[in-house]
Amino acid sequence: MQFKLLGSIVALAAAISSPSTTSGAAVPAQTSVSVESTLRMACLVNSARSLYGLRPLVVSASLTMVATQHSSFQASKSQMTHSDSIYGSLGDRLLRLGSDFSKVAENIAMGGINEVDKIFRELMGDSAHFNNIMDPKITAMGLGCVNNYWTQEFSAPMGQSNIPQNVEVCPKTLTYY
Repeated sequence: MQFKLLGSIVALAAAISSPSTTSGAAVPAQTSVSVESTLRMACLVNSARSLYGLRPLVVSASLTMVATQHSSFQASKSQMTHSDSIYGSLGDRLLRLGSDFSKVAENIAMGGINEVDKIFRELMGDSAHFNNIMDPKITAMGLGCVNNYWTQEFSAPMGQSNIPQNVEVCPKTLTYY
């Protein structure tokens, strides 16, 4: 199933997954990543992969929802973390959605939605983040940013028959699989 409405997916993910604070008060309204910033980050990731002879990654709807949910959690706690007390690790979060995968990885970073190039350079400058982006087994990514908390999710879904073979390096629109 394909979706071309990132705004709707991001808004839905933020609306249904914003955790409450421990006091039970609602989390304040949060600013999610723009389509342009998501396209730019996808282009940077895929361009870097192509320089190493790796195929581009498809943007996954489920990974994008998980990434946005995790960015929202981090923003609500004002803390960068790979695991959260509500949804657990990335693997836990994907299993909760019913996703099957053979491999997952996650990058988190801080920076404004207009600082995509800077954030990407910082991620690529760290060996663990670089290795996640360049993993040849990974075929899909999800991108989320809420209140300057960026999350990149990477996955190698089981039964990858629904992953297209001709993914654009720099997509003009977002198509979710």
